[in-house]
Amino acid sequence: MERRRLRLLEGYLLGLVACLTLMIIRTVQRAVVAEPPPLGGSVLIGMVLSLVLCVSCVAAYGALASRIRRDPELAQALDNELVRSYFTRSRMVGFGAAAATALIFAFLSAFSPVFDDTVMTALTTVIVGLTGHHLAFYCRVRFS
Repeated sequence: MERRRLRLLEGYLLGLVACLTLMIIRTVQRAVVAEPPPLGGSVLIGMVLSLVLCVSCVAAYGALASRIRRDPELAQALDNELVRSYFTRSRMVGFGAAAATALIFAFLSAFSPVFDDTVMTALTTVIVGLTGHHLAFYCRVRFS
């Protein structure tokens, strides 16, 4: 079950990183190309597939977490204080990643009006924060 939990977390992280990468590619394209297409077909397909991967992994992870919480033996083995401590300490990494992203966008907005898009900035900041949090949690659990 621990391997399944880590595989689901890996899939979730892969989807988040793919979505974030495609969002950054799209932003750079908007900053460089004078009149870019509304949303390139390959970028749109990639974002949809990465979000489907994220949603499916989150749903499966939620079902697994519910199953772990219902069984006291599994909860003691897989959801102990150490794992909860890793999850809590990983929040600071996520917060730092989100704060750094917001600062980067604030700096870049002085050079290009493309980076003034507040919705894109907020969405990217949230995704980077989530990715940082889950990546720190994954690394702590995997390599401990």
